[in-house]
Amino acid sequence: PVSATGSIAYTPATRQLSVEGFDIGVLGATMTGDVERIEGGQGYSGNVTIPELDAVALARVLGELMPPTLPPDALGNLSVSAAFDYSAGAADLTALEARAAGLDLQGALRVTDLADSPAWTGRVEILPFDPQALLDRFDRPMPARVDPTAFQNVRATAQIEGNASRNTFRNLNVVLDDSTVTGELTVNLAPQSVYTFDLAIDRLDADRYMPAAAETPPEGVAPAAAEIALPTEVLQSQRFNGAFEVGALTVTGLELQNVSASLSVGAGLGVVEAARAELYEGTFDGNLELDARGESPTLSLEGTATSIEIEPLLGDLRDDANMSGTGSFDLNLTGSGEVLS
Repeated sequence: PVSATGSIAYTPATRQLSVEGFDIGVLGATMTGDVERIEGGQGYSGNVTIPELDAVALARVLGELMPPTLPPDALGNLSVSAAFDYSAGAADLTALEARAAGLDLQGALRVTDLADSPAWTGRVEILPFDPQALLDRFDRPMPARVDPTAFQNVRATAQIEGNASRNTFRNLNVVLDDSTVTGELTVNLAPQSVYTFDLAIDRLDADRYMPAAAETPPEGVAPAAAEIALPTEVLQSQRFNGAFEVGALTVTGLELQNVSASLSVGAGLGVVEAARAELYEGTFDGNLELDARGESPTLSLEGTATSIEIEPLLGDLRDDANMSGTGSFDLNLTGSGEVLS
């Protein structure tokens, strides 16, 4: 059922039409606001608010237009409010506020060519949210992590420019726990999802996000060797191409600074090129390749370490610094298999 109330005013001399305080009930939701026809009849302006809309009911109306990756149950109740101006096939949305899947979004958008091929530009802000709760909504829970307080607080802002097949996020600013990511990200959606990026991270403690270690074995039983599964599935299913920098990085207990590299992933092949880092008063330069195009994945690493202080390196790596001095060495390693151990 559909219901509607409101106050309508029309001025023939100026062809001015306005609807004030309208209240429309549809799909079990209430839409309220005001609409005014722009002088000359070329468009409309006003504001609209839908405080609560059932995503399941909306999906029944949209049918196949509803993206399969957005199950209605996961989206939950939707809400949206905005002021708008519409004229000549273009709409400006200001004071935009929306909620879906537990995420709160604010911003402003301009949408052009609405009738044929919509495109949009604007600013979006995602208010702080718990990414673990978001993944749980879509039945993708994360394994237990070394630090259970990690990956619990994210917020983001960006300038957006895009259409149905491509979206670019400029002046991107994402805060993940204690890390801030800035830069630019482009997502090409058709014919296949491809992510292109140029990102910088101020600091990152990667060890916080690692899967939690297995339980300590009983006394007298030697612990099993740690195994790290290689991300072969990601190489087949995802496409990435870009560059990144990290000001300060902690990984496997090692402390690195001014880390940079370019990354290319796709069609079963992942390549990290021009990798560079400062560590323990020295530097490391190298390349890494993971090839999952054959029956058994192969991993190769080559690089050069220069003027590394041995004692603090071993102290962080093994908690046992039984050597001192400065070392320089070349690496050229190759292995195959599904896991590292």
